[in-house]
Amino acid sequence: MGRICPLHHGARSSRTYPAMARKMDHLRHPGRTRVSIVVAPSPEQHPFERLYTRLCDILGANGSSLSSTPSNDVVGNYSCDDSTFTPSQADAQWALARIPLEEQALVEHAVPARQWEFARTRELAHSALTQLGEPSAVVLRDSKRAPLWPEGITGSLTHTRGLQAVLAAHQGNILSIGLDAEIAQPLSPDVLRTVTTPQERLLLQQQTAQLPLGIVLFSAKESLYKAWYPLTQEWLGFTDAHLELTTQNVSSHHHSTTPTAATIKETREIRGSGTFVARVQTPVIERHRQKSPMSQYFAECTGLWEVGDGVIITALVVTTPRL
Repeated sequence: MGRICPLHHGARSSRTYPAMARKMDHLRHPGRTRVSIVVAPSPEQHPFERLYTRLCDILGANGSSLSSTPSNDVVGNYSCDDSTFTPSQADAQWALARIPLEEQALVEHAVPARQWEFARTRELAHSALTQLGEPSAVVLRDSKRAPLWPEGITGSLTHTRGLQAVLAAHQGNILSIGLDAEIAQPLSPDVLRTVTTPQERLLLQQQTAQLPLGIVLFSAKESLYKAWYPLTQEWLGFTDAHLELTTQNVSSHHHSTTPTAATIKETREIRGSGTFVARVQTPVIERHRQKSPMSQYFAECTGLWEVGDGVIITALVVTTPRL
């Protein structure tokens, strides 16, 4: 099965895997936010771990490229920063020094927080690539700022405040991967209208789960685009696809509709999971079919979402159709 490598900044649990901690000692930050390898960052699994486990189960059941051969695994890595951690210039330089110079140059003039997130995410990508047999690859980006994976590899990167994550796999039955993470805060009404269709908003209004499903839908569209673009090299607007969310498990407290400091605190106690079905509009697929035949795989595809620890994580994996 696939592998997962949780790398946490700050002491979020005293339980560790000693052997793994020794193996990953080179990832330790010498400053206040020391890295440790943690069995469980909270009483329950981190949402990325839950999503990753579900993803592997589904891919294995569907007969995708998951097998007993390590080179065919989907690799999932993530890193959590302590909730009080704000990267300094020294922190950013420490993180940048761990990735190739060519990648460092991409964020040379960025602020420390941006440099930190970029470098930590790229380091996770290199860990995944090493597991996939590409230890010396450099992950640059194209003119649309999308990561350029080595030939034969597909993957997706994401980061939001306090979390960085990556999914990657050998291309084969798995064609493309989309992964996105967002802070679990409600979208403002104006933003919600911008990123959704009237039909999607109607479906959201019919949901009774006390979850910020607007931002879940937004994140799912981000994952869809991240899976779409590598196969088509074409733009996909927010209203070029219709998404439907299904909620499976919910555990939450009172949920406010206004993103305030209190809301942020409350959303850390919200937990939920579900699936989404994404359907790129037929005219959009037809417009790109001749130049990008793989656009047809987006007529209908299914993804997963998880909410917990104050974040939302969504993922979508596009596979070759089963005969």
